Amino acid sequence: MSPARPAWRRASAAPVLLNRVRVLALDAIDSMVERRRLVAVFAATNVAYLGYDALRFHPLPALLILGRCVTEAALLAALVVLLRPRSPGWSPAAVLRATSIAALLGWFLVVEGAGGPASAYFAMVPAFPLIYVAAFPEDPFGGLLSGALDLIGGLVLLGMHGAGAGQLAEWASVAGFLAAAAFIGGILARRRIVRELVLEKARREAVEQLATSEKRRDVSERLALIGQLAAGVGHEINNPLSYLQSNLGWLRESAGAGYDPESKEVLEDSIAGVTRIREIVCDLNCFSRDVPDALDVCEPRDVVGEALRLAAFRVNRAARLLENVDERLPPIRVPRRRLVQALVNLLLNAADAVEGAPRSDAAEGSWIRVEARRCHDAVEFAIEDNGPGLSPNARAHLFEPFFTTKGVRGTGLGLAISRENVERSGGSLNVGTGREGGALFTIRIPLDNGGEAGIRA
Repeated sequence: MSPARPAWRRASAAPVLLNRVRVLALDAIDSMVERRRLVAVFAATNVAYLGYDALRFHPLPALLILGRCVTEAALLAALVVLLRPRSPGWSPAAVLRATSIAALLGWFLVVEGAGGPASAYFAMVPAFPLIYVAAFPEDPFGGLLSGALDLIGGLVLLGMHGAGAGQLAEWASVAGFLAAAAFIGGILARRRIVRELVLEKARREAVEQLATSEKRRDVSERLALIGQLAAGVGHEINNPLSYLQSNLGWLRESAGAGYDPESKEVLEDSIAGVTRIREIVCDLNCFSRDVPDALDVCEPRDVVGEALRLAAFRVNRAARLLENVDERLPPIRVPRRRLVQALVNLLLNAADAVEGAPRSDAAEGSWIRVEARRCHDAVEFAIEDNGPGLSPNARAHLFEPFFTTKGVRGTGLGLAISRENVERSGGSLNVGTGREGGALFTIRIPLDNGGEAGIRA
């Protein structure tokens, strides 16, 4: 009759089952709270086993009591580590590895006190590296360390009880395989956790970008509504302005030479002011009117003048305006409204840049320079300021929609729309550095042989 197989060999399939349970449990052990619960369950189970041992052994073996106490102390230490708030730069991996080694050494004492390798507790030894990796999947090296101790401790215990070479080899193969399985499973679990963290970070960033885009879209819609209201107000202002201009003209004609020089000067100033207001209102109505792009033959000086009138209130309040327009420039053929809109956006950006910027020369102060010149086969419009300029990072993303350097004050759409308008006018918009380090934007409109700008189909 063949000798009975040792209990540890009969129970060698149990760790394989535990490994499957571990794989299934990984999905439920992603948070630190669930890990604390898992360690607490192990600690409570260890105490319950001590009560079970008290019913089997009379009296309890000293090694068994010592082993239970060591294991319980190690589990409680791990629980305390998990309860500790995470501080930057501190990792609990080393402490958790030490507690797992202490728990395993305590378990070997329990096995020896309960009868050695013949005890059913010996069959649970290979499960320790699997349990460790199940609780801490981000630390596969801790599982490998536990598996190595598993292998060595089991061999020592078997040798103490006179196991043969075959039994030692079988134990080495089983324990080594489970240690390797725990290590590889831990690596795969860690990779999965890293992937999930990357995906979660990407999802969070996408949600934040979406929220930011929604806020900017709301601002853009609100600005568009304000623009429509301004256009409507401009139309309503135009009617009383007509009466006022007509009445002032009648006063000038009816009085003739009857006015003294001072009154005549006041009247002429009033007529000039009303005429300026009408021009601004007319420009605003043309600027806001949503009509199909039409090619207008226009003088560059008139385009610059219209843009300056529309942006005058903001520009004059922020800086000193320097205007240099070559009167000999040929006419250009462009969608006038789009080119004016691009110039207005650049002027407003220049005003924002110089306003509040620190000045090394208080006498010089803030200035914005507007130039129109001919450059070979093109007409160039240049808008330069003596503000703080643009950083390399800002310049790389300057024309991207929703990119802004103005914080909550900006929508990030002005320059993107300006470039689109210039390109639809057949030209190009480029950014550079001005002579005093500020921003320099250049619009280039090419000329054909006829002296007029072409436009892309």
